[in-house]
Amino acid sequence: MNQLFIRERAGVWNSYDTTIAIAYLIQSKFQHIDLLKVLREHNEDLYAYYYYGCRRSFIHQIKGERENRLLRCIESDGKATFLYFMSLCEKNRSNYLGSYAYYKNFFDRISADMAFKSGRDGGCKRPNYKGYYKEKAFCSLYQGIDDSEEIIKKAHELRNANPLSHSSAGLIDDNSSSASLKDIHKKLDYLVDEYSKNNGL
Repeated sequence: MNQLFIRERAGVWNSYDTTIAIAYLIQSKFQHIDLLKVLREHNEDLYAYYYYGCRRSFIHQIKGERENRLLRCIESDGKATFLYFMSLCEKNRSNYLGSYAYYKNFFDRISADMAFKSGRDGGCKRPNYKGYYKEKAFCSLYQGIDDSEEIIKKAHELRNANPLSHSSAGLIDDNSSSASLKDIHKKLDYLVDEYSKNNGL
């Protein structure tokens, strides 16, 4: 550890030093304040990751009732969490095709989770993930929510035109595909929010 500080004072800090510092900080549960200051000097992005993601659970940042309903719906469904996380990662990279591919799969999965939690799937002992991929199943589940059929139809059209999900790859030729994907993402969010709210989830 002393060698790291010597190298930092000598102005010869490099990426290997950063790697060693990160390994040490993880093992010490980020308790070394002086080393964190050095990390901040040499890599602000890594420090920001520590500051926002490692000091305490990110869950404390989720305060709204909508977000809490979402968390209750996916509860112990690690795959849904993964799909949602990957959707956010791709969105942050402005990769809207990738983001939508992950998000549509998340939507399919959380729909099955919500159907199970609301008792809609009858005597199933677990969510029926294989039952939620066709338009008809979604239209039935979200029936009664304004514009649900139109939203679901559009969501499936965009999924089938997405080169990451379907070989037709129609979105490649569409100059406004990013705007369409962002718009349908919001509308699918609306369906999830309305269903979870209406069913007390």
